[in-house]
Amino acid sequence: MLFRFATFIYCSITLCVVNAAAQQRVVVQCGRLLAVPGEEPMGNSSIVIVDGVIERVVPGHIFMDPAPGQTPTRHVNLRNSYVLPGFIDCHTHLTHELPPMSIRLRRTLTETMAHSAIDGTVYAERTLMAGFTTVRNVGSFGTDIYALRDRI
Repeated sequence: MLFRFATFIYCSITLCVVNAAAQQRVVVQCGRLLAVPGEEPMGNSSIVIVDGVIERVVPGHIFMDPAPGQTPTRHVNLRNSYVLPGFIDCHTHLTHELPPMSIRLRRTLTETMAHSAIDGTVYAERTLMAGFTTVRNVGSFGTDIYALRDRI
């Protein structure tokens, strides 16, 4: 029993050390940053992101050199850009669009849900490139939207 407990503690500590060493750090250097909607945009600033979560926003452009043995920090140069938070689209159709009636009829008769899921990858990318990072899908047939969601 004591051996199992000691093994558990050892594995837990090892996993913590491995996870801490494998942290992915990204620094986004912004020209202008709208960090808080309704407030004045910040001038030159940097966003520090650790493992996909914003850790902090600091004034000025910073460069973070990793400690020895850590994963290198990735720096994204948006110094000439206006950076905004991701937009939310509360009414979108990710797995289809409304083409002319002749195309719609042909698709209804010849295509399956798999076609919708594949088309959805194109529509999802268009939505993301337009600045929407969160969407509410309000029109899909069957389970194609779940397959798309699980693969994004």
